[in-house]
Amino acid sequence: IKKPIIKPRRINLVCDATFFRSRGDKDGLLIFMDAWAGQVLWIKFIESEAKKEYQEGLKYLEDLGFIIVSVTIDGRRGIPTVFNKYPVQVCQFHVQKNILKRTTLKPKSDCGILLKQIGKEFIKDSWSESDFKLCYNLIKEDYKDFLSERNDNNKFKHRQLRSAMTGIKIALPYLFTSLNNLQLRIPNTTNHIDGGINPKLKAIARDHRGMSIPRRNKLMEEMLWDLGQNMIIHPLIFGH
Repeated sequence: IKKPIIKPRRINLVCDATFFRSRGDKDGLLIFMDAWAGQVLWIKFIESEAKKEYQEGLKYLEDLGFIIVSVTIDGRRGIPTVFNKYPVQVCQFHVQKNILKRTTLKPKSDCGILLKQIGKEFIKDSWSESDFKLCYNLIKEDYKDFLSERNDNNKFKHRQLRSAMTGIKIALPYLFTSLNNLQLRIPNTTNHIDGGINPKLKAIARDHRGMSIPRRNKLMEEMLWDLGQNMIIHPLIFGH
């Protein structure tokens, strides 16, 4: 497989992992990409989305001499700490998707309705960090007793809403990094990979179901490296 020339430079890094069946099948791929140049810089076929995989990719880029301006990730628990030397942005679409999934299409409780409103509006209406925190903290305080209710089996009654609140709590320190650092041009989502590359990878997986995984992975790798073969990197990307 012919890999493109990868030149060290200043980058806004985007990282995303995708799995081609289910996570239990241990059949995934982790991609590191230069957001604005659109070049794939490092890939690894993975069995799980673990910190050590991200650490390996980061070390590879640092050893090559890349200057990492920022890192945008999907927000999986524990992964932001891998990049604690850099400004980290959690993908806002992933956070939004998690909130809307947990609140369902037609929430029945006032708490669910308010949480769904946050999920639907904070990206569309470009909420500030202070606006988001205000709404989140009001829900947290006003519905504290409601979210603590348990059933006869001593299980939490509103587990999905609690999960939505927990997801927000985990993401919140990294949710508005791009908005608070406009001069760094930090992408606020992982769509460079999640919406652009991953569908093509999943199409290969779907269209070549009968192919051995090593051979299928080679096809994927060839496609990814082909994305960077004929790139012309603008001088501004190097910081000159």
